[in-house]
Amino acid sequence: MKAHSSVPNPKNPPAAAHEQNLFEQLDGALRRLMWTERSWLKQALADYELDIVPFMLLMQLLKHDDVCPMKELAQALDLPNATTTGYVDRLEQQDLVRREFGNQQDRRQVRVHVTAQGRAFARRIKEQRREYYRHALTHLAARDQEHFIKLLSAFLDKLETVK
Repeated sequence: MKAHSSVPNPKNPPAAAHEQNLFEQLDGALRRLMWTERSWLKQALADYELDIVPFMLLMQLLKHDDVCPMKELAQALDLPNATTTGYVDRLEQQDLVRREFGNQQDRRQVRVHVTAQGRAFARRIKEQRREYYRHALTHLAARDQEHFIKLLSAFLDKLETVK
């Protein structure tokens, strides 16, 4: 199987032009997808007076079975510890998470837990997102929907292996 390259093929200018056009279309489509998803999420969260990064923090906690050390949260989100603490403060004020201190002598050892209200909130957003995607997919036949998901998944799987 021939490896694809973004370097134009001087031996076949039409193929190189086609490849360049294909990559430009892909780049444009992925940018639109990211922008559209971000805009939708921002609006959905605004209804709850929450920003995207604190929501991502909440979702990260849910990936860790509802509890995670503060330091690991900061690392997973690639945020400074102080910034992560500020986001946890906001989530705690909304009763979406709670802190647990490891011991009274070293209050730096903090574990963050998702509350029942936090889990319910995440379920609501997930259901809203499901409806959003369902609406977007309605113009495709069921078979095409499945094919689209398989292609997108295969593409993303490959992207995750590229360094």
